[in-house]
Amino acid sequence: MSFKYTIKEITTAHITVDFENGNWAKVPIKKGESKADIEDRLRQFASQTSVAFDNVSDVPFAVNDEATILDQEEFATARSTLSQENTDKQELNYKEQRFPHYPSAQLQLEAMHKARKGDSTLINKVDKAIDDLKTRFPKTVSNVTIKDYNAAWEIGSIDDTDPKKKKLMMYKDINTMMG
Repeated sequence: MSFKYTIKEITTAHITVDFENGNWAKVPIKKGESKADIEDRLRQFASQTSVAFDNVSDVPFAVNDEATILDQEEFATARSTLSQENTDKQELNYKEQRFPHYPSAQLQLEAMHKARKGDSTLINKVDKAIDDLKTRFPKTVSNVTIKDYNAAWEIGSIDDTDPKKKKLMMYKDINTMMG
């Protein structure tokens, strides 16, 4: 959607812009940027809608507040670390613990196709793999954190019946693992 803007002030470091929707912005500019570059930034500001605070006391800053904030790279690193820590604390229920260990959909489809053609060898192996999986991760299994689950998977204690610790993906995998 197009929008109109009016430049109200220009300095060497920013331009102040009024937008037709009633918003305004002090947009930073840098030496060497073209008009198209700056208009790309204007698009970001123009599409923002905001509602003013009801009272100045609601604004989470005070005059003369001082702080040190992380630069963008430090902030991205901190956010990534925090995100990983939060992910590690999430718990997996029995369904989520089972999911990565199921034979692939491709393998299951191949097994069903062969069974319809009269060869039930592969479908029997897939069914056994699923039955074993449901035994290893019964509905009554306790929830486990993602961190603990991943650590156990790395050392092999999650899926002890699979010494190669790999998902059954293809016909040759199930033959190797299931005999």
